[in-house]
Amino acid sequence: MKFVSQSASMLGGTLLCCLLLAGSACGGRRNNVMRGVYPDAGQSPDAGQNPDAGQNPNRDAGDSGCVGEVDSDSDGQRDCEDGCPFDATTVGDCLRKRITIAAGTAALDLTDFPVLVRLTDPALGAARPDGFDLWFSVDGGQTVLPFEIERFVQSTGELAAWVKLPLIAAASDTTFYLRYGDGSDTDRSDAASVWSNGFRAVYHMGYGGGAGTQNDSSGNGNHATPDTGGGCDATESAPTDQPAGAIGNALTFGANTCNRLLANDSDSLDVTTELTVSAWLRVTGSSAAGPVVSKRVRTNETCNYQVQIWTDGNMGAMWGEGDMWPPIYNSEPAATPATDTWAYAVWTIQGSPLAMRTYLDGARINSADQNLSTDVGGMYPTGTQLELNANTHGLFIGGVDQETDNAFNGDLDEVRIAAASRSLPWIKAEYDNQQPASTFLTIVEE
Repeated sequence: MKFVSQSASMLGGTLLCCLLLAGSACGGRRNNVMRGVYPDAGQSPDAGQNPDAGQNPNRDAGDSGCVGEVDSDSDGQRDCEDGCPFDATTVGDCLRKRITIAAGTAALDLTDFPVLVRLTDPALGAARPDGFDLWFSVDGGQTVLPFEIERFVQSTGELAAWVKLPLIAAASDTTFYLRYGDGSDTDRSDAASVWSNGFRAVYHMGYGGGAGTQNDSSGNGNHATPDTGGGCDATESAPTDQPAGAIGNALTFGANTCNRLLANDSDSLDVTTELTVSAWLRVTGSSAAGPVVSKRVRTNETCNYQVQIWTDGNMGAMWGEGDMWPPIYNSEPAATPATDTWAYAVWTIQGSPLAMRTYLDGARINSADQNLSTDVGGMYPTGTQLELNANTHGLFIGGVDQETDNAFNGDLDEVRIAAASRSLPWIKAEYDNQQPASTFLTIVEE
């Protein structure tokens, strides 16, 4: 989770939750929620007549205007827990935004779908700098939907959060709520529950101002660090932080031949039935981009799965029988991401016999499954089918173990691996929701 805040914004941000509510009691009186004034000059909505017209006798410079507000809990802030005439539940009821996904936005009903909520709204300055009092609920109630905050900047109200919706209905509107400003110091987020629908690894990418581990949000613990194998050290292996990612920050690969990340082998990364790998990617300069993810090692020539952009610019994949080599190679004709622009790329492997499908920007590339192998080294006749079998090797992002001549060249963001074959409606909804000019959601203040 990435946070940016400024000390100067705390008076105009966290403390603003009381100011915003000073003009409106909850329970139906919301007309002045965003105006920061009492409905009648000198009249507090709950405390009765103030002896100084329009003034709080206990208010000092920079205070938010709540009657009797002091730093009663000694946390260094005068906030909604310090004597405002509203309890936490009521404040949460008042400060909320209604979010709607209109009927027909999704082609089919989608269950347990992680939706991106992305907005910039100064009103969110009413939340705490750490974002603990931001949360999501259904039907305006107190039940919290599973969510993860990827980025929150209190001073500007910039928010990028992932929310798991139990159902996005194709035939009717889907409505939920962003709620904020109750001053809670308890983090309500639950990233692992957001990504519980078959996801084995979820990397939001980007260091957010620091270097080191790329956390796996799936709850499987498949955190990735710069790979130090093959004579590389951690400094030269670490990709470069890219602030202008597709969603929040991203990582830039290809500065040297060691750029790659490694997540150690785990049972959760051994996908043996159906596979979906997705990523936002931006190929730099050349269409010969290289591997996106790889559970393959060069030294003893074994492969579970690998997806990449081949040297001809096409999307492709390989997989094999655990520790057998060579793997099956597949390439999708005409599946070529444009260079120097963000594209949403998805690979799926499914079926019997196993076949590859590829998608770019929410559309399937070619209607025919790619299920014929290429005869590599004379080991398998063309058409041989191998299964997705586990191996004992780690997962590499942006490269392949021991291959300094085969690395991704460009930027990667939102890299995900799932033990499921996502459908076209699912993939299209992901793209429609995540693209920069998205109209997937409608957000209004209440």
